Amino acid sequence: MPLLIASIALIIAAFAVLVVALVVLIGWIRQDRAIRRMQRATAERAARSSGRGG
Repeated sequence: MPLLIASIALIIAAFAVLVVALVVLIGWIRQDRAIRRMQRATAERAARSSGRGG
């Protein structure tokens, strides 16, 4: 019986770690996309202000 409880606790802990890792990964990807979008917009604005055709 203690083995069953230990295995269930292990599965729950592994699932919690997986969920946390997934949330962190999704947040990091969103942040990375937002930063890239801002950099691209800044580059386009700079190119437009310098008079080069896009």
